[in-house]
Amino acid sequence: MLVDDRFWLEGYEASSSFFIIPRDVSDAPRYADAAFYADCIAFEHEFSTLAVPRADLLSEDEIPWEVFSRAKQDSPAARYVEWLKEGCEVANRVNLGMERQVVFKYDWLYFDAPPDGIVRIGWSAAFKNVGTAVHLYNAALRQLDPLTQFLCFYRVVENITGNNGKRWVESALSGRMDYEVPIWCVKTRRSMKSLIGQAEYRRIRSKRFNNDRGYFNVLEVTRAKALLRLAALRRKDSDADIAKRLYNGNRCGIAHGSDIRRHDLSDDFREIVRDLPLIRFLARLAIEGALKPAPI
Repeated sequence: MLVDDRFWLEGYEASSSFFIIPRDVSDAPRYADAAFYADCIAFEHEFSTLAVPRADLLSEDEIPWEVFSRAKQDSPAARYVEWLKEGCEVANRVNLGMERQVVFKYDWLYFDAPPDGIVRIGWSAAFKNVGTAVHLYNAALRQLDPLTQFLCFYRVVENITGNNGKRWVESALSGRMDYEVPIWCVKTRRSMKSLIGQAEYRRIRSKRFNNDRGYFNVLEVTRAKALLRLAALRRKDSDADIAKRLYNGNRCGIAHGSDIRRHDLSDDFREIVRDLPLIRFLARLAIEGALKPAPI
């Protein structure tokens, strides 16, 4: 796979790791290039991704631990970065569950046999208008704490709209509430109906849920969960009230230090968890609406 006509993207065997290899040896990739591509991969696959910096990025004195081993064979900086990577993997399990195996979309483009055997990926052109928003989206996917994750997803809306996003949210809620590009995952041996809540399953559109490769579209589940939460909120609130709830009640309650949303496993926590599918879907819709051109 050739990215932006500059770098080869190659996977590591039996791993989820990728390497960026310059097409021209004089055009070495910067960390900013790798980080941007990681954000693009995360958005296109609904799966948190981390660009790993050079081993010497951090010095021993910069590690924010009170005490740690200073043995030469056990670099604290390297261990710190490894645990950041591990935290990213744990976040995927916390946020996505254990039953989801994403399909790398450009693999199946390759199997469709491009004329010259090269899959060309134009991430810079596709995401140039939404680079910061996609970064915030990936940051949200990395979060273990649902309150912090909610805040990161809401920051996507703020970035796209250039304001607090309440008017955009109200307008989006009354719109088509539909995504553009599916994200395919491998089906498990268990029936999908047994893996998805019954209420969500009834809202899934079968023609958009399955494909002829035997995969399922996880965004169809995301949409169903968002619509289910929206329907529950609409039983007592208007769309304007819901937009106010998402911003004033949730976003500000998480970000500010006065009238707060609590991080304990309490009622606040439960309310945020219930609202997460809705703000997550809205964040994706905000980015998709600003994409020019849309990705493959």
